[in-house]
Amino acid sequence: MTNMRKNLLLAIIFTLGFGTNVMAHKRNNVGHVIDVRPVYESRVEHRQVAKTECHTEYKLNKRRVHDVVLGSLIGSVIGNEISDAPGFGALGAIVGIGVADSRHRQSEKCRTVWRPKRYTTRLLSHYEVSIVHRGRTMSMRSEHPYRIGEHIYFVR
Repeated sequence: MTNMRKNLLLAIIFTLGFGTNVMAHKRNNVGHVIDVRPVYESRVEHRQVAKTECHTEYKLNKRRVHDVVLGSLIGSVIGNEISDAPGFGALGAIVGIGVADSRHRQSEKCRTVWRPKRYTTRLLSHYEVSIVHRGRTMSMRSEHPYRIGEHIYFVR
């Protein structure tokens, strides 16, 4: 029986000694988080953006001049045929000029132009974590967002 008691006593001492050694080992390799700061990086991207550009064109060609002359002649003839009174031929010529002029005055031309545009995006890069370990303040980069007061265990 005494041999069994000795073995039991040795087992208890060994377990307590080993457990104390593990706790001491853990206590020496624990750091405490005192600050966490997110670090961002900016990325610049160039994308092609479609833009519609429109401009007005004024037509100043020979056809327009011919249309004005022809319109005034036709308007004069119609004005004279409608009435024999003086001035209706001239009034018809003016109306003919107005109709011919409005037909070819201006036109709007539009086209799609592709232009590069610069976009800046801000992305989370990592966290800068400050830790107190054995009385010293250390800093490390982490992708994990630790909380202040959290314990970090170091591996020897």
